[in-house]
Amino acid sequence: MDEFAALEATVASDEARSAIERVAWAICTDERQADYVIEEFNIVNTPSDKTVWLIVGILLVPIGFGILILMALFKEGPLNEETHTISGRYVIAELGGVIEFECKNEVFTKLTFTRVEAKASVGYHYVEFGDNGGMNLEFIILNPEGSNIRLWRLGGWHDGKEFGKNYPKLVDFSERTGIRLSQGMLNRFEKWIPLNG
Repeated sequence: MDEFAALEATVASDEARSAIERVAWAICTDERQADYVIEEFNIVNTPSDKTVWLIVGILLVPIGFGILILMALFKEGPLNEETHTISGRYVIAELGGVIEFECKNEVFTKLTFTRVEAKASVGYHYVEFGDNGGMNLEFIILNPEGSNIRLWRLGGWHDGKEFGKNYPKLVDFSERTGIRLSQGMLNRFEKWIPLNG
């Protein structure tokens, strides 16, 4: 039995974490491009924006909604300073997975990595919304042994037509990342796949 196995595993884990942080930082500072951008937000909150939200939050405190606004506002840092937030989800082929992070004023407030398995495929599931039992179609990376990775959600009441509109985006995602499209999904939405797709 290797007496240093636990130490070696810890060092390997720390090195992997460091590599993930380096790649996330490079994306955050525009030193590197992701292989595929699933979702990205770049938001700047100025002191005047924060002041407006402070006033709105104070006015809405009596009905309870203002407390939520004020809590979100105070997470944005000091009122007299600009807050720059970059967040998103990115496919990184070099690491074999998806990085999700949030960076506020050059400090990571969230950083996760989910590995994409070799047998993974792009599939779908339905997500409930609202109190009336409505469902939205959402594309996901199906990892046979691990957790699934959320891609993007479709709006609209007719999921087949929405699938057809998004099919070119799915094909582009599959070609750029090397993750195949699930045959079950293709069979389910076959009549909405564009003929030139």
